Amino acid sequence: MGTRLGTQEDAPVGVWMVDAVPLMRYAMAGLLACSEGLRWSGGTGDMRQLPSHTGPGVLLVDSACDPNLTGTASVAGHHPTWTVLVLLREQHCTRRGVRAAQQADVDGILPRTVEPRALVTAIHRAHHSPRYLDPELGRLVTAGTPGAPECLSTRELEVLTWLCH
Repeated sequence: MGTRLGTQEDAPVGVWMVDAVPLMRYAMAGLLACSEGLRWSGGTGDMRQLPSHTGPGVLLVDSACDPNLTGTASVAGHHPTWTVLVLLREQHCTRRGVRAAQQADVDGILPRTVEPRALVTAIHRAHHSPRYLDPELGRLVTAGTPGAPECLSTRELEVLTWLCH
């Protein structure tokens, strides 16, 4: 299976990060250095400083850098070949925050506190398939929904959540 960018499957996918904390960008660069199939392309703390050329294969956005996700939605709309994932800060890990990210038409939604290996897995999944929603965040969207089953597996909940969109 090829990537959205049409690159060879063995070519590493570039990852760019928008995060307000320089240490997070540095940590991401280190994580990607030891992750197969991914490479660090760069980062910034400002949504207005994204690469203007072909861009990365994957863009990670800290929700603190774009709290309303309007910039993120614009990027997702103007660069359909990019895989855009939002890392939600704790205050944005709410039903409203998840729905806002879904409305921004991003390819993946995760809490910013996600475990490093889970993030790498989510990047790969979002890049090679239509959408990725962290299972815990998926529960926020379906919690309290009339008729929503409460005993779904993590995978069943993930599939159900994205089928609804």
